[in-house]
Amino acid sequence: MPQTGPLLVVGALLTLAASFGFTNAMEYVQSRAKLGSSLVGGIISPLFTSMPETTVFVIAVFVYRGGAGNEIGIGTIFGQPLMASSVSYALVLLSVALGLKFGKREKLGMVVDRGLATPYALVTILFPLLFLPSLLGQRALQLPLAAVFGASYLFFAWTVSKKKTATEEFNDTSPYLARLLNPTAAAAVQLVAASVGLYLGAESMVSSMAELSALWNVSPIAISIVIVPLSTAIPETITAMIWGYKGRDTLSISSLVGEKILYSSFYPAIALATIPWVTDVYADISILVTTGVSAMFWFFIRKGKIPYPALALGVPFFVLFSVLAFHG
Repeated sequence: MPQTGPLLVVGALLTLAASFGFTNAMEYVQSRAKLGSSLVGGIISPLFTSMPETTVFVIAVFVYRGGAGNEIGIGTIFGQPLMASSVSYALVLLSVALGLKFGKREKLGMVVDRGLATPYALVTILFPLLFLPSLLGQRALQLPLAAVFGASYLFFAWTVSKKKTATEEFNDTSPYLARLLNPTAAAAVQLVAASVGLYLGAESMVSSMAELSALWNVSPIAISIVIVPLSTAIPETITAMIWGYKGRDTLSISSLVGEKILYSSFYPAIALATIPWVTDVYADISILVTTGVSAMFWFFIRKGKIPYPALALGVPFFVLFSVLAFHG
């Protein structure tokens, strides 16, 4: 399978480029429509900006049905929260340090809105429940758990609709293609082109990951946990870094937690309701790390401050996870 590796790289790069285009266009649409002041903006917009990961999940589960396809889909669910709990926060710490050095902010620690504690509490409570179907060996648990996760997401949506948060502030975002077309047309073209790119890139990634997992004797769950977020979570991470650099700490952290709650409630509900739930030691590690880091952030955010060492706490676990996954 000499072409599998290059195809995976091409698929990841295409997905990454499409992710930037899609996220940028959606930010423009959101800023123009002022969606953040309503339930639509607080809930529907994150669904759209998580489309890169969603595309990989859908293709893995519904195009490459069964076996490795299901496992890659499940790994996609675990990958984004693990990435946000480790590498993304560490990169935010780097941008915060640079902001302090260049006079863009006054302190290294982050001061955040205490209202952000709610999604972290939900992640801390919900994520460990993903152990249960495999631990107890009962598929009958999947539908009840799917209902619990779905109801939790609806609860979160309700709380967002009732409260104005920092995520409702807006940038003057312009589509990348606005230099060639008027902004509305540019956003439309970007959305169409990015959607096609996401599909083609995700399809290439999923097929390559399935082949490589068999070739290298690596768990499909493990390989998707590591690889998928590297090409789909970068736009959100860069947004968080920019806000952290500028001293907009609540916006920085909230830009990462929005999709984290999706992958701790909405998408597990879909997966539990549609496919056999399969986990392995790599999924278990990701659950433990995500839950532990979320609990820590919940503790600090309740006090309104996140000390800078906390932002780097998840990195050693991600490195250990990667080593175990590919060399264990």
